[in-house]
Amino acid sequence: MSSPRILCDVDGVLFDFVGHALRKANLKQSPLDIFTYKVESCLSPEDAHTFEQVIHSSGFCRGIPPYAGALAFAFALERMGDVTYVTAPLITSSSWLPERDLAIDNHLGRSASRIFASGKDRAFIRADVIIDDCEENVMAWLDQNPDGLGLTFPRPWNAAQLDGVDYNEVLDLVWSYLYGTERPPVWAFSEESSGAV
Repeated sequence: MSSPRILCDVDGVLFDFVGHALRKANLKQSPLDIFTYKVESCLSPEDAHTFEQVIHSSGFCRGIPPYAGALAFAFALERMGDVTYVTAPLITSSSWLPERDLAIDNHLGRSASRIFASGKDRAFIRADVIIDDCEENVMAWLDQNPDGLGLTFPRPWNAAQLDGVDYNEVLDLVWSYLYGTERPPVWAFSEESSGAV
């Protein structure tokens, strides 16, 4: 029997794209002020312009840090099945793709499987599970994979009804879906690194 396939979004689930961009742009907003997936719509026109310049700058993508607990979460997922890290390319930035590859190598390992796919294209990637911070991506994927498990990881910019859900709880949901039993407690990690929002 083949291992289950798990798709895990990078920005917003594992890497703090929004927080990093707001900090690099020296904006007063925090990720808690971002209430939609379209970050620029939460900013003044001047701040939106600065935000766009920052995310297109050389070195930005390479410097996006993982959320607390995200790497332990990713490695726990890898013990459950074959994980493919899905990330949208910022095609208007010449440095984005090579920097994203480098960041995945540095944080998740050179052997980490990855696919560069925009949200609408993720729907056509066959898998058993998808974890994404964009509810539209999850719903489109579920339309094409109706027997799969689609989880919208809760962040301030989505409507996920999983208030307070952290990485441990997502791991429990994935394990239960894939294997029908409680997840072994040895895979749990501390609340300090849980990635709770």
